[in-house]
Amino acid sequence: MTIQALLLLTALSPFANGFVSRGTISTHHHERQSLSALDMSKVGVFYGTSTGNTEEVADMIFDELSNNNVDVEGPFDVDSDENVAEMFNKYDALVVGAPTWNTGADTERSGTGWDELLYSSIPEQQQNLKNKKVAVFGLGDQLSYGENYADATGELHDVFENCGCNMLGYTSQKGYEHEASKAIRGEQFCGLLCDMVNQDDMTEDRIQNWIVQLKGEGMLDSGSEATSVAPPLPVAESMSTPTDASSKIGVFYGTSTGNTGEVAEMIVEELSNDNVDVDGPFDVEDDDVIEMFKKYDALVIGAPTWNTGADTERSGTGWDELLYSSIPEQQQSLKGKKVAVFGLGDQMSYGENYADATGELHDVFENCGCNMLGYTSQRGYEHEASKAIRGDQFCGLMCDMMNQEDLTEDRIKNWFVQLKTEGILNTGTTASTGTTSEAPVPSKNENAVTPLPDDGNVLSSAGNSFDEKVLEDNSKLLDQNIAMASHDNPLGFIPHTNHKTGKTMWISADGHTSYAVMEKKKTETITLTP
Repeated sequence: MTIQALLLLTALSPFANGFVSRGTISTHHHERQSLSALDMSKVGVFYGTSTGNTEEVADMIFDELSNNNVDVEGPFDVDSDENVAEMFNKYDALVVGAPTWNTGADTERSGTGWDELLYSSIPEQQQNLKNKKVAVFGLGDQLSYGENYADATGELHDVFENCGCNMLGYTSQKGYEHEASKAIRGEQFCGLLCDMVNQDDMTEDRIQNWIVQLKGEGMLDSGSEATSVAPPLPVAESMSTPTDASSKIGVFYGTSTGNTGEVAEMIVEELSNDNVDVDGPFDVEDDDVIEMFKKYDALVIGAPTWNTGADTERSGTGWDELLYSSIPEQQQSLKGKKVAVFGLGDQMSYGENYADATGELHDVFENCGCNMLGYTSQRGYEHEASKAIRGDQFCGLMCDMMNQEDLTEDRIKNWFVQLKTEGILNTGTTASTGTTSEAPVPSKNENAVTPLPDDGNVLSSAGNSFDEKVLEDNSKLLDQNIAMASHDNPLGFIPHTNHKTGKTMWISADGHTSYAVMEKKKTETITLTP
């Protein structure tokens, strides 16, 4: 028997107080064909709207589900003459939402067809709704109605919860600017909240990440059982010891300025908050890092990109040596190990080579037979090109601490939800890979010159050679910039030395310009007496 799920969608429209007359019934969505998948829930998308904003978000959710090959129908406007409450019976789970028009009201807050359904037809269907999986979403205006942001979403949530539904899809309040909301449960929103007035540019990413989260919570699995995400208990009550059935994870990173180390710490914190057995983060400058890999069932590894445009050794960190020496030598012990990569880059200044080193990191571990996880969408980024793209996805998590620092925390949180879905926490080496795309590891050219940021001020060549002429020609410029190195001077350059490679990178205070100098090897002249 095919198990079905119902996704009710009604987004909160962000506008003025008071009732607005209901719009005409929209039927063109019903002509869409749904996609089916074996052993997967059937999802129905429902919404109420006054201005069309909720409908637009419902369309986006429908498209995202379809793109994930979900058996989905809709989106359906609850103002239609059809018996919506009985339509719910066709599906296994419900994701419900509404716009908020009756600001401050205790009930009937949406100003749409939901206001009648919530207190008549839906309670009458309680027996059929019991244990159905439900996720809600809504639209609101944080700035104009910050004290009542998306209140109707909370009302929608509570009515379905009181019918015995299994509520899913709670989300963080981080990244929003509201003052209060009746949609808050514990410390979280009771569903996905969108603001098409003030944060329209964030809606697509929020929807995409929410669908990933719902998949991780079992929304798309057949049957009524799912992982509930009701408001969390206080930390002291919810802590537990990791079970033997959970993978042990090690987090490793290379860094030149500290940004990659900061992101690595955020990843460890997110893993720890979910009670994962995790160690680190470890800087790959440590001498025993390769031996440490053997301790873990899964690795999360990251690098910045400094050697812009290079074919190899792109990170400017200890990874540059490890990737072509110690790591290939450990191929046998790495084979089958679950690995997810993350990287940092600057989309604005180096948009044609965004986070290139992440791709190199991925390819070397993949060629060692590792099971690569955590591929992510390019949507929401502004790069032109990247060597970290595999197929139409990034080969891991990309972060931009220069231009999109405010998105990093949510990206990490959503990435971890995805990794759990792909099986990174399961014991053993089998997991769902992020993609089937493969890319060969570029062979290392010992004599190749590693390009640095293309600003015409390259002060050294890569590898073990030392370009005396280049350094001499540019020494005056370098001396001037070094002399200006000060946190009080935005034009100053600050040194970051990689002791493993002997390279010192002088990086501008704004992070957009860098110069590298190789330590000149000392030589001695020995006179032999016959």
